[in-house]
Amino acid sequence: GEMITAPSPRRGVVFQESSLYPWMTVLQNVTFSVQGSLDRQGKETKAMEYLEMVGLSEFANARPNELSGGMKQRVAIARTLAMGPDLLLMDEPFGSLDEQTRRKLDNEVLSLWKKEKKTVVFVTHSIDEALILGTRVVLMSASPGRVNREWNIDLPWPRDPLSQLITELKGQMMGRLQTCSCAVGAPQPSFIRIDVPKEDLKQ
Repeated sequence: GEMITAPSPRRGVVFQESSLYPWMTVLQNVTFSVQGSLDRQGKETKAMEYLEMVGLSEFANARPNELSGGMKQRVAIARTLAMGPDLLLMDEPFGSLDEQTRRKLDNEVLSLWKKEKKTVVFVTHSIDEALILGTRVVLMSASPGRVNREWNIDLPWPRDPLSQLITELKGQMMGRLQTCSCAVGAPQPSFIRIDVPKEDLKQ
């Protein structure tokens, strides 16, 4: 593995809050993150591609305070993708949204993941969300945080949250959650290995 010692555009982060610059338009927020030696027009064109990808090209000239919570998070995702990262870190990006908006954005993340072929680490407190999105689910124990158990989810999309297999996996995870606090003393790895395809790594 590679030891991470400093920030890098190879790793993009989408936070719980959108953290958009309020004095900039939607387009300016995304353009600000476009990497490379493009001129201003080239960067804006690239930024518009990502806004179209998240369905917000019509709001390019809007300010953040004119957007809903879900729309702000979609701008934040577009802004992060504009950096061209190999690894996308998503820290409960939809945790504060209503269930309907959350499910819609979960589906959008899946579509973007399939199109962009990025490695995504998605942090969530929702077992349903983990099962709907994940190919690998890692359950963390209480403080100090350690890996409690892992599940490899080899199922096609879209996934039915009420299917028998998903229900069984959810039951396993719920049961394991009950023992997390009891597993603190058990031998557990301290780090999670994240494999990024070599062809995705930039020199």
